[in-house]
Amino acid sequence: MRTSPVRDVPDPPCPADLSPRVPVRPGSGRCVLAVGAHPDDIELGCGATLYAHRSAGDRVVMLVLTDGSSGGGTAAVRRAEQAVATARIGAEIRWGGFRDGWLGGGPEVIGVIERVIREVGATTVYTHAPDDTHQDHRAASQSVTSAARDAERLLYFESPSSVDFRPHLYCDVTRSAGRKMEALRAHASQVAGSRRVDLHAVASLMSVRGFQSGVDQAEAFMARRFVFDPNPAPAAVPADRTGLPVPVGRPAGERPAAHDLYGVLRPHG
Repeated sequence: MRTSPVRDVPDPPCPADLSPRVPVRPGSGRCVLAVGAHPDDIELGCGATLYAHRSAGDRVVMLVLTDGSSGGGTAAVRRAEQAVATARIGAEIRWGGFRDGWLGGGPEVIGVIERVIREVGATTVYTHAPDDTHQDHRAASQSVTSAARDAERLLYFESPSSVDFRPHLYCDVTRSAGRKMEALRAHASQVAGSRRVDLHAVASLMSVRGFQSGVDQAEAFMARRFVFDPNPAPAAVPADRTGLPVPVGRPAGERPAAHDLYGVLRPHG
């Protein structure tokens, strides 16, 4: 992973940061699960998209499979950083409890992921792309692909160590990119200590993906599976005092919610 000096380094996380600061709509009833091999992997790959999901009223759960203790910073430090980052997205955290660098792709890892999917009722799952130079990322991708075999949507995100990443879908994160950067700054041991996270490169990549998809900033995904209904059941139409239906629709200029296929996750080409 390329490294470069980072001057914009936050203060260490404090307990006050742990309260979510996310203005959300009423619950949608949907649950989104993101699975990463290490602390900060999920934020790097889809942090802004998860914040968009949360703002749209979706429940967001993050499953981190290892403690990240081999990447700079102790296990305790990285767990504390992850707690702050998760709160900044407005998500919930689960831990897999596996050893950093030795994740593997066997039935034990798959079983943990399957249990979390069942527990939270996730229908959309995000995880690492399968072609990656880090063995834990590859193992996580393989395990999630097996564990989420029944999920309606399984999307692969890109990491700085991804190889030959060719996106199929883009999420417009113009309004949520800033929160992704806040979440990444919580991982101070990576931003300042080991300098494994280049914030300038992260911001630039969102701009590049936005340019490719015709928006200001975007996160990109490869679709392993994406089930959608092009003709969903219409919502109930309210009536005025005369009993006649009142036209409803999205106000002009308002961006769509994170679950809107055509407005947020845009098919490539």
